[in-house]
Amino acid sequence: MFKCMKSLPQFYFLPLLFIFYSAGAQTLPDSIVITSYCHLNTGWTRETTDDSVRVDMRFLLVKEGNKYVERHPINFPAKILLPLFADPPEKYVKYKGHRIDTNSLRHNEEKIKPLEEKRVIPLSWVKKLMNSIHHSEDNIVSLQRFGIDTPWIKANPEQVLQLTKFTAEYHWNEVQRSFIFSELTSIRNYQKELEDYLVEGTNYDMHHSSRIQYIITCYFNGKIVNQLSSKKVVWGTYSPWTDENGRQFFDYGLDRNIVKLLKRDDKIFPPVTGKNLLTRMANSIIETNSRTLNQQERYSYDKEMDELKPTFQINSVDRIIGYGAYWGNGNKMQVMLHNNLMLPNVSIELILSKTGATLYSRDSVLAAYKNVVGRVQSNSFIKHYLVTHPNDQLNILFFDSKPINEYNINAINSSPEKWAQYDDDVKKDEAAPYYDPLYSKRNFEYHHCGCNYRFPRDFIEQGIIFILETHDGGESRWVLLPDHTILCYYATVEKLMGQPLRTDNRYPCLRFNEKGEILPQKHYPL
Repeated sequence: MFKCMKSLPQFYFLPLLFIFYSAGAQTLPDSIVITSYCHLNTGWTRETTDDSVRVDMRFLLVKEGNKYVERHPINFPAKILLPLFADPPEKYVKYKGHRIDTNSLRHNEEKIKPLEEKRVIPLSWVKKLMNSIHHSEDNIVSLQRFGIDTPWIKANPEQVLQLTKFTAEYHWNEVQRSFIFSELTSIRNYQKELEDYLVEGTNYDMHHSSRIQYIITCYFNGKIVNQLSSKKVVWGTYSPWTDENGRQFFDYGLDRNIVKLLKRDDKIFPPVTGKNLLTRMANSIIETNSRTLNQQERYSYDKEMDELKPTFQINSVDRIIGYGAYWGNGNKMQVMLHNNLMLPNVSIELILSKTGATLYSRDSVLAAYKNVVGRVQSNSFIKHYLVTHPNDQLNILFFDSKPINEYNINAINSSPEKWAQYDDDVKKDEAAPYYDPLYSKRNFEYHHCGCNYRFPRDFIEQGIIFILETHDGGESRWVLLPDHTILCYYATVEKLMGQPLRTDNRYPCLRFNEKGEILPQKHYPL
């Protein structure tokens, strides 16, 4: 559907079944205006900032005896229309595909003949609307109203945890359980989750640059007597509504009636309640605290970390998941190590795979790290940079047992099969009338060849992956090759080891000798 908040104040919730409004308790309005505003945003990264607002539609009802009739704007007396266009003043109003000049309306005090076809709106609908406007203040939104048993939650954190999708996600050691139980029994967390849930669909994103809002205005003798404003939504429900006194309340029956009245296709679904809502909120609470839980995963591997402590200072232990930028696929532990054999701004980033209830053997890194660190720090180009840039950080990667893994070999070097595919594609493309050598070759390299140096397998397997992090947040990824050259295959910086980056491509594939000179890109052997 085309969808053109502040922190929540006290909310009110109206049951989905309306209590019939008593006509004698309140005078019914003589006209009702439902205005659809489209709020636009040109910068999708701003979640709720409106750049402009336009009127999409005005739906007008006028009371005729014991019924209300839909009327075109020009079928209204000017004295009723004038207040509608006063704030902000508009030169034209769009209504059902027609552009209406409001200036002509301001000078026309006569009623114009009504349309031949008039849609009659039942009086009962208006009574329900007025009942919504004059809602009862004792229906305050609460967790209990949505079927959430807060005493049970506080007494049963283990059972709440078992409702979630995270039961097998972590080891749930004692530190993790103690931490998450305190979060899962905090009623304040659930109240916040409920409030966030009830206003879902209000933020712009990269796929939606407009939000819709309805304002219902009731008139009596040409004056505004009541007004309701919906929230601005990209998708979802229009509740909560805000009345003229600034109070907000949820009324999904009103949402559905507005959609029905305006003949829209929007599907209005009231929020889930009870166990389903509790599960949703508990999942969200755990997701919110995933960073802390990932760090606390280290306490499941105290024995494994103890094996490293005699040799290294352990600066951090963290859990990493998903498909990483250099570690490949899987659920792994990242351990940052340092000792006095390393320069102050050099560390080892050890990536250990989980194997059953333990981690990959630490024997390999303990046996090989001296040689690996020595190769990196003895490279004159690297060492000079580290000494002259003490605020930058170099992390040497260790993937279980080796300083390079299959993921990076494939990204940097690809395979003979892919090289052959590249050669074939370039040959075919050269014969095409639209051939662009720079674009075509670069595109095929990206898909088939990595950096297209075509190193022998036994050569690239001796490489050492390291990451250089600059003091201002930049990053570049490198491989130190066995011939003492270094190759940068990814960068988010303007300079590589102090050398100006001659391309804005994130995959520069530039190779340097120990003097810091850029070498020509040629297939191996060089």
